[in-house]
Amino acid sequence: PAPMPAPVVEPVAAATARPVAPTEDRPPSELSAGELRRRLRAYGAYGEEKLLGLAEKHEFVAALAEAIAERGPPPHPQPRAVAVPEQVAKPKPVVLSEAEAATQMQELQAQFDEANMQAAAAAGAAAAEA
Repeated sequence: PAPMPAPVVEPVAAATARPVAPTEDRPPSELSAGELRRRLRAYGAYGEEKLLGLAEKHEFVAALAEAIAERGPPPHPQPRAVAVPEQVAKPKPVVLSEAEAATQMQELQAQFDEANMQAAAAAGAAAAEA
């Protein structure tokens, strides 16, 4: 793989200089709509407010240009926390013995039979009234 280019430092006062990723030196008009949204969201609530009602790329470009003019370059967004499958707690399987499974099946069959009897009784009562 090719080595990563060194970060570029914006020509501003040394106290406020920050490294910039190589893609951040492109003007807003050259960015994708998704990248424009990401950069606007980097401004936090201010950027989210700017995003309201925007649908077309030229609107995102104008909003980002306005945000840069008002607030300076967008801050680096914090990476999103993504749940790693190993970190998600998995439910422990329930293992029944044959006797427990048979008992459970009998209980379920009894509930099923009871529900069928009630439905048949209701149907018979409705037929008798008709």
